Amino acid sequence: MKVKTDIMRNKYIDILFSGLILLMLSWAFWSINSVISIVTLFTFLLIGWKILRRKSITITISDIIVMMYVFYETYSCYSSEYRPNSMLFLIKILIILLLYFIARNFIKRNMLFAILVFFSFYFMIINLLEILFFLVHYLRIAYYEFIDLTQFRNLFMPFGIYSNEWVSNLFLMLLFPLSLYIYIITIKNSLLAQNWDKRITVLIRSNYFFAGIILTINIILFNILISFSRGAYISAAVLFFASIIFFIINRRRFSFIVIFKYVSWVFILPFIGGIMLKQPVQSTILLHSSVSQNRSSVGRMQLWEKSLQIFKDSPYNGVGTNNFALNYNSLGERGTVNFTGKISNSYLQLLVEKGIIGIVVYLILFFAFVYFSFYFSNIKKTSLLEKIFLTVSVFCVTAFLIREITFSSFFFSDGILIQTLIIYLLVSVILFSNKPLFAINIKMHAGFIMIITILIISFYIHRTLQDQKYYYKFKNEFDKKQFNISLPLIEKISTNNPDNSYYTSCKILNIVRQYESDNFNIHSLNSHIITDFNINYCIDLYKKALKRNPHDGNFHHNLAWLYFFCKNYVAALYHIDMAIKIENGISAYYISAGIMREYLEDQHTAMRNFSKAISLSPDLLDSKFWKDMNANKPEMAEKIIKEVAEQLKESEDPIDLAIKAKLYIYSNNLEKAKEILITVTKSLPNLSRPWYNLGYLYNKQNDFDNMIRCYNNSLLMDPFYYMTCFKLAQYYEENGKISESIQNYKATLRYWDYMSTEHSQRCKKIYFVDGVRNDLIPKGLLIYIKPYIEKSTIESKI
Repeated sequence: MKVKTDIMRNKYIDILFSGLILLMLSWAFWSINSVISIVTLFTFLLIGWKILRRKSITITISDIIVMMYVFYETYSCYSSEYRPNSMLFLIKILIILLLYFIARNFIKRNMLFAILVFFSFYFMIINLLEILFFLVHYLRIAYYEFIDLTQFRNLFMPFGIYSNEWVSNLFLMLLFPLSLYIYIITIKNSLLAQNWDKRITVLIRSNYFFAGIILTINIILFNILISFSRGAYISAAVLFFASIIFFIINRRRFSFIVIFKYVSWVFILPFIGGIMLKQPVQSTILLHSSVSQNRSSVGRMQLWEKSLQIFKDSPYNGVGTNNFALNYNSLGERGTVNFTGKISNSYLQLLVEKGIIGIVVYLILFFAFVYFSFYFSNIKKTSLLEKIFLTVSVFCVTAFLIREITFSSFFFSDGILIQTLIIYLLVSVILFSNKPLFAINIKMHAGFIMIITILIISFYIHRTLQDQKYYYKFKNEFDKKQFNISLPLIEKISTNNPDNSYYTSCKILNIVRQYESDNFNIHSLNSHIITDFNINYCIDLYKKALKRNPHDGNFHHNLAWLYFFCKNYVAALYHIDMAIKIENGISAYYISAGIMREYLEDQHTAMRNFSKAISLSPDLLDSKFWKDMNANKPEMAEKIIKEVAEQLKESEDPIDLAIKAKLYIYSNNLEKAKEILITVTKSLPNLSRPWYNLGYLYNKQNDFDNMIRCYNNSLLMDPFYYMTCFKLAQYYEENGKISESIQNYKATLRYWDYMSTEHSQRCKKIYFVDGVRNDLIPKGLLIYIKPYIEKSTIESKI
């Protein structure tokens, strides 16, 4: 009786631990970092209760493969060009390793059915919520009288994740309900159900359960449909034909009627959705049917071409995980390609960041997965459910990998990493749970090693998270100008992370900010020369930062100004030119280069720098910089406008046309500007600035209804552009709508205070942290070159 009680107790404890594992995995789906403390604690409990009470622990082929993968990622981090970025990915891999060994000791073969049910239900809820997100997005776009949803995919962010990245998750989600679906219809058409537990048989034969599985597949496929991604559509088609092939191969079990039901039931919701959303679906299927698609295709090809240049410099080990964005800065002219942290092709991303060695390792893992899956699915002792799961897992993973040809999400999405872990874990349990390679005495060897390993991993994870916590405290105090409070925080972080060049640059900014003035003027640079602190110390720190990471143009830009303040003009010009060479798409660097050269009386080169800045950012025409230029050097200003216009003369690119329109507005040729902007907003309606400028023109013509429509459209694309809020506030004030006016004035000030540099916005992709908003030296330069408002006047009106 006591033995029976112990067995029941152990069974319930196993169920409890298994439930905790599933919940922990589902939580990690959103953020691996959020489960770190629980993983560590849970692992110690696991060791203390489950493992150490055993005499030995078995090691399987699956465990060896996992450990080899971890060893490779450790080596890849060690050989990385910039280790701080690669270390973040390695930490994720170590967390996943802990999750793997926790789940490895509890998930059993006979739990497969329950796991499939759990994740099918979990993903059904997630995808139902995504449909709600889409409805809100759809109504929002319709409210603004836009028709083609494909133009506004960047605004659809379910759960705060870009739809392009989210849709990659959906192909892995499909594995769970699809396996259940095929299993159920197989059981219903055979006598195998008699050999199963009665409770499972009742569940399988329940129409409600069957309908729930069909609904889950339908809504996942529908969510793939509303991604309006060509790559996703191709992958879905591959998955569909692969499943049809599965039915044909197993035709003895499936009648024609069953196959017909599969097609009609599983695809009914996507079919209805395709009819209702005919226009955007058709636009997605038809290649190059819009300007956005053309730009996307051309940009992607240019991006792939430039990526291969990085690969050629580091062909064997690659530049290191998470280092593509950092290297992408130094690629030179990028044409229509915007700054990005991804290559939009996982295989190129793998090749660039991990090199030939890395791509060989990953290919071996994939082919081993396929081989063992098909091999074991043909063994008689493998159950029907396991055979179906193994086969369908290959189909779904293949569809996902096809999707990754036109997008790269594997190395960036926590959800995909966790789903990959779950799939691999289930496959490995099926394949290798009864085939241990050897056993280890856990009490004498493995237990001690595991505890030490977990302690080391936990220490590094804890310190990394603590440093991130301190960084955001620093950033908060820095933005509030509490430099005495923020300095010890950033000093502590930079001390803990001596190889992190970005933390070093933040330390320099904190030192310099205490001595800088907010005012900056192109014609009074002598008053901005900083002499009240150890400027040479900051110069040395920037040199160290550049030694660790020579790919950051912002470091060169700020170092150039520090040298300029020291009157070392040769070094200043060298570093400002290096900043432009590395990041040639940032207008602030050209403005700085022009200001320095004008100060040194090199008027011709200065004018060329200013022209390039205007062509990159025509908003400069509304800045204090341009106001000073017009007031003090009108002839130079006129030549700059003519030079920019000449550069864009033959171009028919919508972006260039929008810049031309801005030049026409400046020259007071309003009708020509209006004609161009109407064309641009029709071909590329997802750009903010053309709508803003068109609204400005309608305001000039007293067409206030169209003005408000254009300003609202501008805010839809870019809700943080303070000038749009400012113009609306002025209009409402003039028309006596005080509450609307105050609301927009408040928004103006709020977004003005959150003004940031382009480099700061890129830091999330380069260094995986939110950048300091104003990371320029001198700090008054940012306000000087942005569209200007009188902040004090607005504050008095509020």
